[in-house]
Amino acid sequence: MTTLIIHDLAAANLTLTKINQDAYSGEFFKRVGNTEFRVKVRHTNEKVTKGQPAMARHNVDLTCSVFATDGGPNIVRQAYFILRQPMGETDASFTNFAKNLQYFVTDANIASLIGWETDVAGTS
Repeated sequence: MTTLIIHDLAAANLTLTKINQDAYSGEFFKRVGNTEFRVKVRHTNEKVTKGQPAMARHNVDLTCSVFATDGGPNIVRQAYFILRQPMGETDASFTNFAKNLQYFVTDANIASLIGWETDVAGTS
């Protein structure tokens, strides 16, 4: 069975199991106590618009749902990203471009973003 490793809320490794596979999408899942983790991966071709190149879209969506056990509210956390690539572009060119995300998504930048700051820095 296919698995995916992510970090749980305490930053420990957590292994999610693939629970669904459709044509161009997959879903991974793990429940620990009152907390569910889901990762959905989806690939689609966008509708062609006149004068614009055809685009391939790749979505990754991470969701953590914490279900209240004491009558309090449920909590849902979500992080996702989308890669849009012109069809026909070389994978190497797009990969080199998209790798910039890994330089941007640092602990410091995430803290800045959730603190409503716009001063973020890339690293190499």
